[in-house]
Amino acid sequence: MVDLLLSGDLLGIFIKLFGVVLSVLYMFFCIILIRQLASMRKALTINDGGVLDILAYIQALLAAFLVFYALFIL
Repeated sequence: MVDLLLSGDLLGIFIKLFGVVLSVLYMFFCIILIRQLASMRKALTINDGGVLDILAYIQALLAAFLVFYALFIL
């Protein structure tokens, strides 16, 4: 543990840890957003032609890429 503190790589570990945690939280937010849209569609009539769903799925794909980036590249 002392070697880790002295090597100066502690900042890199914190950056990776925060990157992973925040990207996973963002992925959960995207999942909740998709479920909220489905619930809203059951309760209300929305004439958007599916644009909100497409945007939500694009956001979920970007969040999945961000989780992959944080886990394997960062």
